[in-house]
Amino acid sequence: GVILGSETKLPKDKRETDLKLIYDKEIVDTWNDKKWPLDMLFEVDWLVKEQAKSNNYLKKGDLILTGAYGFPVPINDKKLVEVTSSAFGDVKATFD
Repeated sequence: GVILGSETKLPKDKRETDLKLIYDKEIVDTWNDKKWPLDMLFEVDWLVKEQAKSNNYLKKGDLILTGAYGFPVPINDKKLVEVTSSAFGDVKATFD
């Protein structure tokens, strides 16, 4: 996910990236040609409209956690979780 605080300028070099979620060397999910960070930020408009239906309005200073691509995938008994990005590199975490 992304945390966007007080700095709200969009980057000038918008990037596209392909992402993979991998558990114990098995691909769990993939996302292609994601526009970073625009795909995430465009969802804020949806959030504003959904919250307004409940008379819950976003205000200046509210912090929005924009979430992640796809639905949450439980780790269960997996030990190695990796995410690859064609634009930003790779990251991994090991769970005991």
